[in-house]
Amino acid sequence: MGHSFELRLVDEYDMPLRHKLLKLNVLLAILAFGCQGEKPAAPVDKPASPTAPKAETKGSETDKTAGGKTAPAQPTAPGADYAEQFKLGAALIAKQDFDAAQQKIEGLDAAASKLTPEQVKQLADLKEKFEDERQLHEDKLREQQLTLAKKSISDGKLDDAATALEALLAAGPTTEQGDQARELQTKIETHRTIRRRLRSGMDLLASKDRGRAKEAQEILWEHQEVAFPLLLESLQSDDTVLVTNTLELLRKFNQPARTLPAMIAILGREKQAAIWPSAIKELQKVQQPGGGPPLLKLALESPTPERAAPLLNALAGITDPPPETLISLLPQIYQDTPALASALSAAYRAITINHQADVLTRRGLDSEVTPEQDKQLNGLGDRLQAIIAAGAKKPDMAEAAWAAERLAIAMRLMPPTALPGVKVLRATAESPEGPAVAVLDKVWNSVELKTMWRHPSKRLTTLVLDLGAERTVTGIRIWNCNEASGTHRGWKDLEIYVSSDSSPTVPVAVGVVPPAPGLPDTPDYGAVMQVPFAKGRFVKLQLMSVWRDDGIAGISELEVLGY
Repeated sequence: MGHSFELRLVDEYDMPLRHKLLKLNVLLAILAFGCQGEKPAAPVDKPASPTAPKAETKGSETDKTAGGKTAPAQPTAPGADYAEQFKLGAALIAKQDFDAAQQKIEGLDAAASKLTPEQVKQLADLKEKFEDERQLHEDKLREQQLTLAKKSISDGKLDDAATALEALLAAGPTTEQGDQARELQTKIETHRTIRRRLRSGMDLLASKDRGRAKEAQEILWEHQEVAFPLLLESLQSDDTVLVTNTLELLRKFNQPARTLPAMIAILGREKQAAIWPSAIKELQKVQQPGGGPPLLKLALESPTPERAAPLLNALAGITDPPPETLISLLPQIYQDTPALASALSAAYRAITINHQADVLTRRGLDSEVTPEQDKQLNGLGDRLQAIIAAGAKKPDMAEAAWAAERLAIAMRLMPPTALPGVKVLRATAESPEGPAVAVLDKVWNSVELKTMWRHPSKRLTTLVLDLGAERTVTGIRIWNCNEASGTHRGWKDLEIYVSSDSSPTVPVAVGVVPPAPGLPDTPDYGAVMQVPFAKGRFVKLQLMSVWRDDGIAGISELEVLGY
């Protein structure tokens, strides 16, 4: 009986207790879920499910809130592709998108406990690269502010410079950058003080009194750095006197990189047409390159020939006409317009400066010519001859005819002519029976001594000719000493000088003169010594050697070729 009672007692009390424990566990689970409000995160040491979703959508580099602001970095979810995250972070740093890169790094940092040791090191390297690149970027931005400030000071924009420096000093500059910024701030104040003093000089610069204008130029010359932007600004004026005096001073400052664009800009403004001659004059006095290409471009873009003419006139005297000038101006050369003479002169200048005398062989050209340009080049000789012929009949074509003849000679499309009015200025030696003036008596086919210039055969004997005005010399035609049985006394080696100075010191050409036949009434034996289009009023010939020295030397006749 006792035993059965014990069993019954256990059955009676034990079963309800298990039910109660089960109910308690369910209740605790419900309460836990209700208090947390979301599914509990998996334990840290529990492997993530293979099917767990990725932490972020592919293609999105930063998480954004509904208001468009960057949301705080969230830990990368279990199962995230960390290799892809590191790659994206590095790409953002390379693009200098530092805000997005920082978000990416913070996300990886929050998930550091899930990274392998190798990935932890990779994260540390990424952080270091981020800091280095951001520092370099910020330093570069500060340097750009310094550069901007310096340029603004140079351009006279002192307020802009001050603003740039204030931004720099507020951006945590390095010690060196801070020192430079403070030096520039001091410079700005100095420039402002000098500017106030220079205003009187700028007022004087507009004076028609040459003495007062010179005084103004001297005042401004003493403070070129501060005066330069003020002068550039004054070039916008319609005051012819002010702009003319300003152009002269700017050219003397010898800063072509800044001066040439300002001078050329005047030729682009219709309202300053009265100042164009002064601008062209000063442009052509600038000896440094830089003006040729923009002048040619403006001329080609001009809407009318009248508008192109002053630009082409400037190009005709500039120091660096582009090699493509002739090719570019062929359409203008083939039209009888008010710009024809100017186009021909500009083409001639380019031919001589760029040594393109044989351009018809297509040498000296930087690019291939089009079929139309090829056709025009082939017909250029006939076109120039037509312009020259028209000049003989129409007074308004005379200037174009002269320019066409000059271009034709330069391109060897026609032979140079003997210059008229040439006189003997002096000779270092001569004999009574053979004076120096005999070389200009137009007699070359005689054996009589009086028709020749005879002198001792001393080396460096010279003869100086006066052309009467500045000309372009292309050659010297020489008929050597035609003395019977004395042709060995003729000049052999000589040097040729052409200059605006009657005592030139640098030869422009050398030559060898062939001996004469030593007989009267012979075929023309004159020989041309080529000269590379040298300009000047005076021509000097200097003896270097004779064919055989017996103490006497001479020349029968001379002609100076050119235009």
